[in-house]
Amino acid sequence: MGIFDTAVEIAFDDGAADALIGAADSADQTLRSEGSFLGVVTGYAMEHFKGGYATLFANALDVRADDRGRLAGVLAALAEDVRQAKLKAREEKARLKDLNAWQQRADLREQHFQTFQSVAIDPMPMEWPVAAPTISAVFSGRLQEE
Repeated sequence: MGIFDTAVEIAFDDGAADALIGAADSADQTLRSEGSFLGVVTGYAMEHFKGGYATLFANALDVRADDRGRLAGVLAALAEDVRQAKLKAREEKARLKDLNAWQQRADLREQHFQTFQSVAIDPMPMEWPVAAPTISAVFSGRLQEE
């Protein structure tokens, strides 16, 4: 028997990844489209609003708009990271499958070699696993400056 007799399976849920990608993409698009609408509406609201409270309100709107854009960017990056993780998981599963099949062929070759003293050329697939990407998403809203 060969060195790869124990079947190693990686745990990756494509359905969960697809759901996360869909949710992040949807939230990203909602935040971006909401930002355009709110920009127009708040422009009308600020048209005749003057004084100290107007300045505070305008600053709060700026912070909110900036946070919305940054959060949309974090969600878009998260969706892309999960897409990459999904791709790497698929590559790793294929590599493990190829390695297992190669080991079975190697075992057969060894048996045939013992019998017929001949070895076919069959290069071994990569022994080391495909590196899983690191996924993170960090966001915190800014505090309004006074």
